[in-house]
Amino acid sequence: MDEAKKWLEQKGIEVTTSFGFPPEKQPLVLPNNPQAHAAIYFEDPDGNLLEFIAPLRIDFEEAFKMMTLEDWDKREG
Repeated sequence: MDEAKKWLEQKGIEVTTSFGFPPEKQPLVLPNNPQAHAAIYFEDPDGNLLEFIAPLRIDFEEAFKMMTLEDWDKREG
């Protein structure tokens, strides 16, 4: 996900604040039980909000609040 964010930035595509998480705090982790996904949000040239999303765990049933990928990595450490 970090590489995807760098790739977007290299292409001049800005990551957009989403769910209260500013660009510097993304990727963020979404609690979609029983799965956990990392996501980055940005707009296409027409202003449509797009989501780049990737599964982190597909068997994660513990409830948690949305967090940064950095915080997720510390938690999973």
